[in-house]
Formats: sequence, C-alpha cells, structure tokens
Amino acid sequence: MIDAKKAGLIVVMVLAGILAILVYWNQHLYYSAIKIEDNESKVELLSRAKLIYPLNDLVFFELGKAYFDLGIQTLDEEGGPKVEHFRGSIANLEQAIRINPASYLNHFYYAQSHYLMDYVSPPSEIDFYEQYKKSALLAGHDNEVFYEVGKVFLSKWKDLSEDDKEFTQEVLSEALIHEDGGKFEALLHIWEMNVKDYAVIEAIIPEETRFFRIYAEFLGEKSLSRDERVRYMMMAEQMEFQKADMECAEGNKELAYFQLNAASGYYKECLRRLGRIRLYQDLGEENLIDPQEFRDLNKNVNLRLAKVLIRQGSPLSEVEDYLREYLVLEDKISELNVLENFLQDRGVITERLELKVDNLDFLAFQVFLYTQQARHREIASFEKLLKQSFVAVPEEQTEAYVRILQLIGNSYQRSGSLYGAIDFYNEALEIDPDNLMSLLGIRAVYQRINDEGELRNINRRIEELLSANEIELENPRLEKEEPVTRRLILDGRETTLELELGEWGEEQAPFLSVVFNGRVVWENYLENNIISIPVQTLVGENTLRIVPLNTDIDLILIRYN
Repeated sequence: MIDAKKAGLIVVMVLAGILAILVYWNQHLYYSAIKIEDNESKVELLSRAKLIYPLNDLVFFELGKAYFDLGIQTLDEEGGPKVEHFRGSIANLEQAIRINPASYLNHFYYAQSHYLMDYVSPPSEIDFYEQYKKSALLAGHDNEVFYEVGKVFLSKWKDLSEDDKEFTQEVLSEALIHEDGGKFEALLHIWEMNVKDYAVIEAIIPEETRFFRIYAEFLGEKSLSRDERVRYMMMAEQMEFQKADMECAEGNKELAYFQLNAASGYYKECLRRLGRIRLYQDLGEENLIDPQEFRDLNKNVNLRLAKVLIRQGSPLSEVEDYLREYLVLEDKISELNVLENFLQDRGVITERLELKVDNLDFLAFQVFLYTQQARHREIASFEKLLKQSFVAVPEEQTEAYVRILQLIGNSYQRSGSLYGAIDFYNEALEIDPDNLMSLLGIRAVYQRINDEGELRNINRRIEELLSANEIELENPRLEKEEPVTRRLILDGRETTLELELGEWGEEQAPFLSVVFNGRVVWENYLENNIISIPVQTLVGENTLRIVPLNTDIDLILIRYN
C-alpha cells in the first residue's frame, strides 16, 4: 500500500509538472503572438494563452494592447469606433495591473484606453490622469512614456492642478533631453492650442541651439511674441558662438600635437558656426556675445586655418581668402609683421615685391599685405620697377593687374601723392573701364582736390554701375517662410534702405525678417507698408535677404538713398 506522504508527493509532482506544461505552453503562445502583426490573430492566440495559464501579466498586457490597436483602427471607420475593443483593452489591462502593479506599461496603456473611451462613450469613473502619472513615476528613464504622458497633460492644461502642471513640465523636460526636433515641434503645436504660456516652454526646452532655433521659427510662423523670438535667437547664437570657441580650442590642442588634419577640421567647423550667427543681439537689449570676442575669434581662426593649410603644402590660392579675412580684421602692425615672416619662411611670399607677369595674383596679395601694414611708400616706390619691367599682361591676369594698380593708387593717395594716384587709377580704368573700385578711388581724389568737373563725370559713371535707387520687382509675391535674396551693387557708404510692401487688410500683421550682408537688421511686425532701415554697405555686391515669417506678402519696391 502506497504511503500517504508518498502519494501526496506524487500528486504535488504531477501538479507541478502540469503547471510547468501550462506555463510553458502559455509562454509559447505568448511569444508566438507577439511576432504576429495582425491584431485579430494576436487576440485569438493570446486569448487561448490566458485560458491555459491566467497569471502571466505579459499575456494580459499584450492582449490589452492588441484590443487597443483594434480600437484605434476603427476611429476613422464609417460606423464609428467600436467601443467593445476599448472595453476589452481595459479589462485585460486591469488584470495585468492586478498581477503586476509595478509595470509602468500596464498603467500607461490602461490610461490610454480610458482616455480614448472618454471620447467614444460616457466618461468612466477611473482617474486616467492618475494612471498616467503612475506610469511616468514607474517608468524610470523611458523617455517615450514621459513624452506621451506629457502630451496628454499639456493638451488638458487648463484642467490641471498646479501640482500636475509642475509634473507635466518635469516629464516633458526629461522626455526632450534625448529626442529629436520633430517631437518638440509636435509639442509646440499642442502648447500653442492649449497653453500659450512662454514660461512653460522655458521650463521644458532643452538648452540646445537646435531647440532654441525650432522654437524661434515656430513663434514667427504662428505670429507670436517677437521679443520672445529674438530672445531665443540671441541665446541660440550665444550657444553657437560658445561652440565655435570650443571648436577653435580643440583645433589648438590638435595643432599643439602637430595633428594638422584634425586641427584644420576643427577650425573649419568653427568658421561654419560663426557663419550661422546673424547677430540677433543687435535687435535685443543686451550683448550675449562680446563684439570684440566675436571679432577676435573670427580673426584668429582664419589665421590659424591658413597657417595649418600652408604647413600642409596648400598654395596661396587655397588660403588667400582666409588670409585676406584676417588682414582686414587685424589692426596691429606687429602681428602683421609676424605673419609676413611666417609667409616668407614658408615661401608663400618673397622678401621684396617682385613682378611676375605669369602670377600676378601672388603679387596682388603681397601688395595688399603691404597696404595693411601701412607700407605705402614702399608700394609707391614699386611703381618704378613696374614701369621698367612692363610687358604685355596675359588676358587671364588682367584682373589681378588691375587690383595691383588700384592698391598702388590707394597708397599714393594715403601718402598724399594725389596726382600720382590719379595716374594709377586711370591706368586701371583703361584696362577695365567699369571697375567700381577704381572709380571710387579716383572719385575720392577728385573730392580732395575739388575738381567738380571730373567729379561729375566720375559720379555719372559710378551711378551707371550701381543698382538703381528704386527697384520695382517683377514678381512681388513673397511666400511665407520662403527667403527671397536680392543682390545690390553699392558704393560702400551708409544708406537708408526702404522696403515698400503691399497692403494686407485686416488680417494678422505680417512678420518680416530682413538680413543684410549676413546680419539681421530688422525683424518685426509691420505697422505700415514702408520699412526704413539704416545700413552700412560694402563696395560692390551686397546681399539683401527678406523672409516673411507668418504670411505671404507683396514686396513692391526696394529703395535706397
């Protein structure tokens, strides 16, 4: 006769074996179901799984999700959403929570189902906001859940308690840390429809340039606060400047270890970032970027990049733009002398000015360097060598030769030899009669010697080269957020730029951004249809960029005096 204890043990072992089989089969059906994309097939398989073993919260969770997805699919159907799908979702997720109350996903989808049920049937007594909060508090570092919970709370902002508002800002701030700009833009639309409190965005926006720019662009597009937009553009540019400064510092470190390729990469990135700065602080009330630091960084990185490239064997033609930018910004003769010694040591320039007809670009740069060093007498004395060695200038070198003649004329003018300057400007004009720099140079001389007759003649020739004082646009329509760029040929003087816009009726006033030569000079809502903007022009080509931020508008005329 079998001992009772043994019999009991056998029964326990049999039950344990049956339970193990049920758990195994339940798990098998679960893992088979989650691989299925069709939700109806998934529901069928998971329903069998929960009958076999009703204590696996993952089965109930996946079943609740499948019913939820089926309900979502019916939202746009002709007969309307099927409430039974959401009820099935809620019932299964409730059971999942009973089995595993610590699962944040159980609480999240339970809240989602109740949230949607409130739109398709009488409101339930369940506080789905509390379920959302539980899911976020249990989520740890699941930014996706933080984001979805934050979106729901933001859409119900007016109904939230102060504690829930603070909670919303906390989860959204966390959610956006590692997210892309697309999700932030989606949040901005919800914020604009339900909140419109700038302090809320200030609390959640990550301190990154791209987010600041996205927010600023959104403010312009939606006709919101101009001051807030300018403030965030200022902060974005401050961060851009700080990053540019760091790029330069990294370049300096690489250069210290003679890693020239790496150094040049950092320096180029620094210049790219500096090129994105439009100096919005000129429209604000404070300088977040010190103007002298901005100038010095631009100056220094151009010099260092040029030196690195020269050390790598780059010819003058590949570094001249960087050198010229540096020379224009550097105002210390001692520093220019240091550069000259470096260029001579590297064979980029010679110790003295030499005429090489086959490479006048080389000579033009060296004369320009002498000009920045204020070595005007040396440049003027080069005239003798120029005349003694004169031979026919190849056609492809005429542009460089004209630049040399202009520079010599400038040196004569600065040293007081005005009639000598006229000779060189005239020689340059014989080669290129429509050269604006030569005409402006000779006009300055005629103004100093009060030659009214020649001055009238030169002014007439200059006016023919400059853009018309009044430009009527053939296609005046400016599309929203579509920049329009115009090239203006001007003479380098201060002027007042006027833009005449079309009427816009009783609609929201157009919000316009105006950038001149890479710097923002005006950005505001239009109060009338004429904008007057004082600007400092460049000699030759100037770039005017106009962007309507919030609506289409007509640009009728561009004027300057």
